[in-house]
Amino acid sequence: MAADIAALIAAMEADDAAGTDGLAAAQERARQAADIMLGDVASWRVAAEGRTLAIPG
Repeated sequence: MAADIAALIAAMEADDAAGTDGLAAAQERARQAADIMLGDVASWRVAAEGRTLAIPG
């Protein structure tokens, strides 16, 4: 996830340097960030659901 977010930040900086339309670019980058974060949560969920609970004692 960190690498994906770093790549997204680099793309945002490139958008700024290129003078890309601010609102449209921001909407697209926000969607991409949401997809990255939701993917990470989904991976965590799959990992957590696969574990059994150990009752202490």
